[in-house]
Amino acid sequence: MSGSPLRALLALALGAVPAFAQQNLYVDPVNGSDFNPGTAAQPVKSVIYALRFLANDGDTIHCAPGRYSPTSNGEFLD
Repeated sequence: MSGSPLRALLALALGAVPAFAQQNLYVDPVNGSDFNPGTAAQPVKSVIYALRFLANDGDTIHCAPGRYSPTSNGEFLD
């Protein structure tokens, strides 16, 4: 049982590593900008930008009403 305290310490240390906090990201094809951070007050313009550069596993992307198309906001969803 001499390894038991070491295992307990290791388990405690590994459990203390913070996971990524889930975040809410906001997209608005009319009023957003892909230079924005993706907050409710400063949404990004395209879903693709939010997915590629901001989102992590477990995040939620909120899409404002509007047209998501190559001609309106450069959006290519394929």
